[in-house]
Amino acid sequence: FISKRKSRSGEIRILIIPHLTRVGDLISVTPAIRAIKEKNPHSFIAVSVGKKVAPILENNPYIDAVIVYRAHALFNFLRKIRRRSFNWCFNFSGTSFGTLISLCGAIPNKVKLVKEERSVGEILTDRFNNFKFLYKNHTDPILHYLKMLNVLGIESINTKKDIFVSEFGEIKAQKFNGFLVGISVSAGNKAKEWGDEKFRKLAVKVNEKFGAKIVFIGAENDEARILRIVDGLDKNKFCVATDFSLGELPSLIKKLKIYVAVDTGPIHIADALEVP
Repeated sequence: FISKRKSRSGEIRILIIPHLTRVGDLISVTPAIRAIKEKNPHSFIAVSVGKKVAPILENNPYIDAVIVYRAHALFNFLRKIRRRSFNWCFNFSGTSFGTLISLCGAIPNKVKLVKEERSVGEILTDRFNNFKFLYKNHTDPILHYLKMLNVLGIESINTKKDIFVSEFGEIKAQKFNGFLVGISVSAGNKAKEWGDEKFRKLAVKVNEKFGAKIVFIGAENDEARILRIVDGLDKNKFCVATDFSLGELPSLIKKLKIYVAVDTGPIHIADALEVP
């Protein structure tokens, strides 16, 4: 549980439920969070997320608290939500678990995204939500999230996503300068990966043609894999960055000319930072 400030008596208290574990989905709800705060600057906004993705929100000034979900501590998680006495819950994930959270939290106003194709569990629990917004496949999810805010009298079409840097991230990124091209070879879903040898060949070609310094970006558990990829390459032209946490990573990504990856969390950070 990360609390930036305590809620005050009489203020509107809002719980945001994005997808609990996906960086891209989490970043996509930031325009809605900003829109709420700009319309209601004295509101208290909390976001419920999984432990791994929580750091991406720590530096967001529009968020007052982050309630971290851990499967092994479900009761404690629900108790923390109930203690906050939220007035509103926005279930942007569209899941039945999001409905369960709002019910256990005794939240009176429940706003839920409803998918065209949903599970039996979702169909059965949808009726417990006061406001339901049907999301049609292949439409802009961010605009749909903003439309759901109409129940608060908020009308916004500003889809700019928010990513904020950390102090430690800025310090760690100071050593990366020049014409930088970032590459990430891994993905949470192995089926999405392109292949290490292909990425190595691409990195060499980009360096030879454009003179760019290649930064291979990954998590700590990617380090051995990345070191094998850069083995034998000039260390002045090809380097490894696996010591940036998710909260620190924006500081590095914003320095890149281009970021190359498959569909994985950091590419959504790059998109939010307008890095090609």
